[in-house]
Amino acid sequence: MNNMSTEWGTPEQIKKQYEVEKKLANKLRNSTKDERKLLYKGLYNELFKRVPWHPLLTVKENERSIRLRVQQQLRVIEDFINKDTVFMEIGAGDCSLALELTKRVRQVYAIDVSDEITKMKKSLPDNFKLIISDGISIEVPMSSVDIAYSNHLIEHLYPDDIDDHIQNVRNALKLNGIYIILTPHRFRGPSDISKYFDRVATGFHLKEWIFSELKVLFKKHKFSKTEIYCLKKGFRIKIPTSFIKVIEYFLGKIPYLPRKKVSNLFFRGLFYVVAKK
Repeated sequence: MNNMSTEWGTPEQIKKQYEVEKKLANKLRNSTKDERKLLYKGLYNELFKRVPWHPLLTVKENERSIRLRVQQQLRVIEDFINKDTVFMEIGAGDCSLALELTKRVRQVYAIDVSDEITKMKKSLPDNFKLIISDGISIEVPMSSVDIAYSNHLIEHLYPDDIDDHIQNVRNALKLNGIYIILTPHRFRGPSDISKYFDRVATGFHLKEWIFSELKVLFKKHKFSKTEIYCLKKGFRIKIPTSFIKVIEYFLGKIPYLPRKKVSNLFFRGLFYVVAKK
């Protein structure tokens, strides 16, 4: 790691966050399923208190960054929504996206585990509902949601909890509803704070995924179709899943450094998965 500051802070702050986050994340890695229902919220709150320079906190102080982040996500979502849509964001964070969508859809559910990061305004739209979750449960009416959405969320879930997460999302979706997922590709990573120190994620990214694994996961939970898209220079491109499977197979056979270099070239752009119930 060089001596230059990054979006993660100064070298001293990065090292401190790495030490704190790895220690807290190990508590999740070594926990039972029942323990995690309490740990998800508590550990993230502790992280944000001990690392007040965390990017997820400091970005809230930069209106331009917030606006750009929301605009980027809207480009992913806008082709799927209309004024009658019931939209659910899982891992809503500061709720900037969820609140923007209240102007465009009928109902918005915003779900998050941390009330440290979810600092809300006193006045909220009537079609907005914030739900603080235990990290696994999704407390919305069954078959009520048209679009579920998560951005950099599933990599934070303990691998043994991912099946419950996907099933809970499926239960919330209407027939033909969709789940849109943005998640960092494992071959480009690690993508959490441990990228400065390790070759696999050791911070709060408990598992980073590849697209072939996600397709298998959604098929297991009886989603009717899974598609992969790339948003690049304003254009939405559908990528054949068979092609992605072949690419990931061969990338998985080569050593870490060339794999990461090739992956960063191939997966350039905003890739996301759309699974249909």
